[in-house]
Amino acid sequence: MKKLLVWLIGALMAVSLTACSGGKQNASSEAAKTTKEAAETASKNDNKEETCSVEVTCANLLDHKDDLESNYEIPSKGKIYSGNVEVKDDETAMSVLEKSGVKIDKKDGYIQGIDGLYAGDCGDYSGWMYKVNGKVPDVGADEYKVSKGDKVQWYYVCDEEDF
Repeated sequence: MKKLLVWLIGALMAVSLTACSGGKQNASSEAAKTTKEAAETASKNDNKEETCSVEVTCANLLDHKDDLESNYEIPSKGKIYSGNVEVKDDETAMSVLEKSGVKIDKKDGYIQGIDGLYAGDCGDYSGWMYKVNGKVPDVGADEYKVSKGDKVQWYYVCDEEDF
């Protein structure tokens, strides 16, 4: 009986919340959902032996808020994702980003946007770059092979000083 009561209360809350929102979601709630899903993926992978760390940040935006040309909501401290991703043979910097669960938009191996933040949103030189073990590779992310223990960092740059 107690389980049934808890279930009914939960169902009523879900129905009332849906009714109040009119079934609409704005971009920031969708981004929060994506970030939550990515965090859940990270916690599932934290105990794997064959992992690399993946970090996605837009911390440079904190110094360029006035230059932001979109309605992107900057997450706390610019941190979009941080966690471990399982690495198998022939994994690339791009494939581990995809495995993180963060929403990405790519074309021909180029990251156009992550978590709703796109190249050009903060000026002509803005966009996404990556480092592996603190160094910027000289090949595209879909070509750079990662290994167990690597640290892959995706970061948003606003101008040439951020490179």
